[in-house]
Amino acid sequence: MKICRCLLLVGLSYLVAGCAQPKANGAEKKLIEFGWDDPSTAYVKDHIAEMERMPFDGTVIYAVYKDSQGKSLQFHSTDFGKSAIPWSALQPALNDLKATHFHRFTDNFLRFDATPADVDWFDDFSPIIHNAAVAAQLAKGGGLKGILFDEETYGFPIFDYSKLKYHQQYTFDEYAAQAKKRGEEMMKAFQSKYPGLTLFLTFGYYYTGRSRADLAASHYGLLAPFLDGLFEAAKGKTTIVDGFEGAYDYTTPADFNYGYRMQTSSALTICSVPNAYRHHLSIGFGIWMDMNEQSKGWHIHNLNLNPRPPAELTEALTLALKKCDRYVWLYCQKPHWWPPQNLPTAYITAVEKARKAVGMTNP
Repeated sequence: MKICRCLLLVGLSYLVAGCAQPKANGAEKKLIEFGWDDPSTAYVKDHIAEMERMPFDGTVIYAVYKDSQGKSLQFHSTDFGKSAIPWSALQPALNDLKATHFHRFTDNFLRFDATPADVDWFDDFSPIIHNAAVAAQLAKGGGLKGILFDEETYGFPIFDYSKLKYHQQYTFDEYAAQAKKRGEEMMKAFQSKYPGLTLFLTFGYYYTGRSRADLAASHYGLLAPFLDGLFEAAKGKTTIVDGFEGAYDYTTPADFNYGYRMQTSSALTICSVPNAYRHHLSIGFGIWMDMNEQSKGWHIHNLNLNPRPPAELTEALTLALKKCDRYVWLYCQKPHWWPPQNLPTAYITAVEKARKAVGMTNP
């Protein structure tokens, strides 16, 4: 699923003044969980009471639906593709959410991925636009805060200009204009069913390159104009959170200060709609709890062998919560919160301590 990336962004300019912080639905901070353990709507319905005993304010939830042949599919695995998912197919997921009695979990998000991305920017994009609208309808009807949009290309690398099927027919600038148009269309679709939603991105402009001049050669170069479209079409109280997974391994105040600058002055060297960006942006941070567990392992008995022992997790989360505008998300692979698995109690306590350090309540 998600992999840690080395962000080589040396030399970014900080010539532009920092963005004004948004007023994103109040000043209180929120901590959500999202990783390999994200729960389905059915799981949340059946287990919300025990989930809310964990030290979070919400989580990312996925929907399951059945296609025309009766096969069960995950919505986020097919939403960004050639197939328009009927609203009626999502009715069971909506029923799950309506039957779920959320109390502590006030900030939950529906998962939406850039997968399978088997449609070119110049092809018929109407199925994706339709799916964006029904995702927003499900999130709104189910009482969720909004949509978590994971832009990582688990399928086709749709943001990489060199990989696109018409790249010899259209220039990068022409593709950029088309990607921006698609971003505008998607945001309008989200807002048509959920005005004022929160759209939570796993990463933003910092992932696309060091400047606009770098975009044509970047694996995620077309993400920048796509984001331009999202921000430019955002209206009213719509908030776009940069979840900034570049903070996965952050540990010090200097790290988080740098990450904040990356989302403000540095992002504005790439973003082409600065006023909309400033107005709708909410700066967040992602922290990887079992950082690099695939190469370094995850140890549940000798916790000091982990790249992030509990005390270091507390410190990182505390710093992130102090610096963010509103949201921090805890990313996990090997340890699962839903249901608890490979999860030493000391790590639950570590999260509780971070919340307490910044004045947040615990269950």
